Amino acid sequence: VVTDARGRTYVLDRGAGPVVLLLHGYASSHVVYLSLIERLVAAGYRVLAVDLPGFGYSDRNPGDYSPSGLASHVVEILDAKGVDRADVIAHSWGASVALRLALDHPERVQRLVLTSAWVYEEQLGLRDGFRWSPDGRSIAYWQLDSTGVGVFHLINTTDTLYPELTPI
Repeated sequence: VVTDARGRTYVLDRGAGPVVLLLHGYASSHVVYLSLIERLVAAGYRVLAVDLPGFGYSDRNPGDYSPSGLASHVVEILDAKGVDRADVIAHSWGASVALRLALDHPERVQRLVLTSAWVYEEQLGLRDGFRWSPDGRSIAYWQLDSTGVGVFHLINTTDTLYPELTPI
């Protein structure tokens, strides 16, 4: 448990080695990652699985619950745990926090994996992010500015039986 101005934040800390930080989605907790945690620890990683404020075993106190506010809180957690840099895996709403962490504190993020990500258009530099086709049945195009992102992949899970990666 990490205690600071926000109250108590539960952090499951297991293993030794390179650090993997896990951030859950909305209305969830570290529990969704239990089987992954076991595998990562067995593979030689130190895993920090955070219950974001207001979820799981963490306190829900007044404060900034925006992606930016929670990303700053995650930096405080990394500092309290003595972690300079981590691989970050985040799911759903936690992905918006992880992306904000990577954008605001790139020196703290080694690699970033977002699954079933919920992010805000402004976090990806999207201006009028997508347009619908004239018949309204499909997305016609995306405008995505990935300048400075490094390797960025879109995963196409709709056009074929197996997902395809498209590097941008």
